Amino acid sequence: MTGSLPTRSRRPVAILFVLSVVALLTTTALTVIAISSADEPEPCCAGPVAEAGALPSPTRPADATRKEGLPHCLIGSWRMADEVLMTKFYTDVDALPLTTSGRYYELRADGTGVERNANINMVGNYQGNELRLVVNGWREFTWTATGTTLTFVAVTKAKLTWSFYDQRGLLETQPEGPRALNELNNYTCSGASVTETDAGGSRSVWSRTTDYGAYG
Repeated sequence: MTGSLPTRSRRPVAILFVLSVVALLTTTALTVIAISSADEPEPCCAGPVAEAGALPSPTRPADATRKEGLPHCLIGSWRMADEVLMTKFYTDVDALPLTTSGRYYELRADGTGVERNANINMVGNYQGNELRLVVNGWREFTWTATGTTLTFVAVTKAKLTWSFYDQRGLLETQPEGPRALNELNNYTCSGASVTETDAGGSRSVWSRTTDYGAYG
């Protein structure tokens, strides 16, 4: 998914954040409101690693039936091999490119799917300082597609955290729960790979894995 990621303020503050749904990964999913400037961020350190037992198993659901019109080439299991995600890291700064790889997806024949993340680092730069957004956990979602357009409809279940780092260290960690998405992206299939893009400039290249396989 190349839509809404959570965002945060540039100031090292204690915060109160409110869920604000727009799209998944490139647009704002969490609005951050500063309420105090007294707290300093913790020293920078690696984000918490999700334990394998906490992530959904990449097993094929029994008796899956392909929903009418879903393209065969999207159904299966995928590793995100190369991604550039235009991300609102700070609420008061335009979207910035973060690069990453290693997220795992299953797009199932019945229009459901799952994303799995184990200490995935999304890395960028702002005014010469490194930015990192570390994601751990999983989310289940629903999706649909035509011949050229892939739509992520909603997150139905989630146990996911986003940890924000800049030059000051760990700024905060935010959880994610179920929410509507309606994120519409373009895609092209080419053999064992898929390229996904959106209007905001994000781009992901997927590589097929054997965890779930292609719908037959």
